[in-house]
Amino acid sequence: MGMNRIVMLLDMDCFYVQVEQREAPETKGKPCIVSQYSEWKGGGALAISYEARALGIKRGMFGDEIRAQYPDVIIFKVPEKRGKAELTKYRVASSEVIQCISEFTSDIERASIDEAYVDLTAIVDSTLDRDNNLSSLQPNSESYVLVNSDIAEKLNLELTQTNCVSLNGSDWVDLLHSHFAEGKRLAIASELVYRIRQAIFRKTGFICSAGIGPNKTKFRWKIRKYRY
Repeated sequence: MGMNRIVMLLDMDCFYVQVEQREAPETKGKPCIVSQYSEWKGGGALAISYEARALGIKRGMFGDEIRAQYPDVIIFKVPEKRGKAELTKYRVASSEVIQCISEFTSDIERASIDEAYVDLTAIVDSTLDRDNNLSSLQPNSESYVLVNSDIAEKLNLELTQTNCVSLNGSDWVDLLHSHFAEGKRLAIASELVYRIRQAIFRKTGFICSAGIGPNKTKFRWKIRKYRY
C-alpha cells in the first residue's frame, strides 16, 4: 500500500451551459452563456462556453453588453423564483454526475454544484494488490502527466505547451513507474479517472476535467492550469 492518498478533483466544464445545451442540443458547438438575474442589464454571465470564451467574453459581463457586442451568442437564463435563482435543474444534473461516480466509490465529497472530490485510494490499492504487473491497464489519449523538462529532454518526450506528456503510448505505465514516486498507483488512478469521465459522458452527456493528487488542496490549481 502506498504512503499517500490519491484524491481526484472532478470539475464539470462550463456546467450550467452544458445543462442548457442538453435541453437544446442544436446549440452545441456554438458560443453560449448562461446569465443570472436577467432583469438588471440582461443579467451577469455565470457560465461561458469555450466557444464564447474564444470571442473574449468573460464571466461577470452583462447580458445586454454581450448581446450588443456579440449578437450571435446564445444567452440562456437561470430560472428565477420569488426574485432568487432557481437552481433545481442544475442540482438535479449534478446529482446525475454524483450517481455515476458512486458506481465506482462512495467516498465522494461535493465541493460545489459542479465540482467534487473523490478519494480513490482504496480502489487503487486493491487494484494493485490484484494485479501488481498492471497488465490490464490501457493507454488513452485523454490523460496527461506534468513532467520536468529535464526528464522530458532525457527521454526525448514530446511535451505539450503546458509541459505535459500524453499517456497514450504503449510504455505509459513504465514511464510513470520509472520516473514518479508511486508511479504504479498513479497509473491505476489515471485509468480509473478516465473510466469515470467516460461513464459520466456516456450516461449524462456531460464532459468534465479531472486531476489527481495526494490531497484536496495541493493540486487544486493544477486542474485549471493544465486542463484539456
